[in-house]
Amino acid sequence: MDGDAAPGPVEDVITTAIALVTGRLAPREAVTILATLAPTAVRAAPALLERRADQAVSRAAVLVTLAAEVGGADDDERQRRRVIGDLMMVARALGHADEPGDQPEG
Repeated sequence: MDGDAAPGPVEDVITTAIALVTGRLAPREAVTILATLAPTAVRAAPALLERRADQAVSRAAVLVTLAAEVGGADDDERQRRRVIGDLMMVARALGHADEPGDQPEG
């Protein structure tokens, strides 16, 4: 597949997280959407890792950053934690091992 291919499930998860972070979705809405998208993205992750490892690494980094942003708000804490869990589940499937907010020492 090339760069002109339709967005896949990983990109759909990223789009949903961006909508939450920018206020276009409430946490409860994001949880509902991610209940379907996140498992699909996890199943798609190995193929993305095999086919385009550089994109997989980039997508994982975006997901970790978004998870940290989601964690920054106080309202709807339980739903936000579920969203963070879903984002990190997909990031780990893409090969990312750190938790949101973890920074490499250097």
